[in-house]
Amino acid sequence: MLKDVVTNVNYLNNILNEKDLDFINNFDDEIKKINFKISNQENTRNCIVELISSIADVLNLNDPEIDNYTLYKYSNELASIFETINENIQMLADLKTKLDTLDGEIITLLLNVENSTHPESYFDNIIHNIKSKIDDYSTLSEKTDSKLSSNNAQINIFLDKPETKKYLSGFNIVLNNIDNEFNPSPVSKHFSYASNEKDNNVLIISEKDDKVFLPYKVEEINDYLEQFPDQYNSFESVVAKEYILPLNYYMTHPVIARFREAYSLCRDREAKTIFESLKYGMDLMFNRRLNPAIIAACKTQSQLSNYINCLEKNDLKHFTDFEIKFEVNPF
Repeated sequence: MLKDVVTNVNYLNNILNEKDLDFINNFDDEIKKINFKISNQENTRNCIVELISSIADVLNLNDPEIDNYTLYKYSNELASIFETINENIQMLADLKTKLDTLDGEIITLLLNVENSTHPESYFDNIIHNIKSKIDDYSTLSEKTDSKLSSNNAQINIFLDKPETKKYLSGFNIVLNNIDNEFNPSPVSKHFSYASNEKDNNVLIISEKDDKVFLPYKVEEINDYLEQFPDQYNSFESVVAKEYILPLNYYMTHPVIARFREAYSLCRDREAKTIFESLKYGMDLMFNRRLNPAIIAACKTQSQLSNYINCLEKNDLKHFTDFEIKFEVNPF
């Protein structure tokens, strides 16, 4: 949903494109993961229903040569597993509903911030409420994962029982592993790259060239070449596309840019959760002294914290993680 909303807003689409505003993709992946788990549970439930129906048909035959007591007892176990699977599906559906709601509220906030003439304080309560919902979702997600793990263990123990395997085979019912993992990312091709290129430790914010030149390390460039061999064929092509960006990408809508870059820093480089990253982005989006390009240049949250501390003390000479150069147009 979030991706569709952003795509339908032309001016935001130029700023919050799919590649650079990664939280859109992360929301989509999270929803796909939940849908995958629901589908997996539903497939297992369908097999259990088919097995219940098949055993019921056998019981209805009243064949004296069949051990009806054992089948009745087994049917009760099947009914219990059926309820456990239903519980799993309901928990996942509740999780998806909350994520969809949070999804919509975040994009509404971003749109309102960009279109509003209200002061920052106007959005304080909205941001506070969203952060609370992020905390609530994170807590619910952890509880759901724990309960799913416990329920799935019970289900798998039942499915591994010799009599279950015998009945499944006897009724020609094919059952997939309920613990299959969702993996949205394709396997990267093996790639080795050797280069004489050197690290660049300078951030240049240039009005003269109307561009931002981000610092980078050789290993970062190699990672791009390894993970996206179909998109990049040289060291220089990665630098040109990923580390040299238009100045207006950061400065046209700085509130949005600060949110985007802080989110990306937390999510991509620190591998934090989606919800930690969202909160981090919201914490920094209204810091008007903070240039979004500097957030983009930082490799870690520690680096950015160091810069903010120096900025607040008006002591930027002690920030040495990378060099910052401003090239301004002459008056």
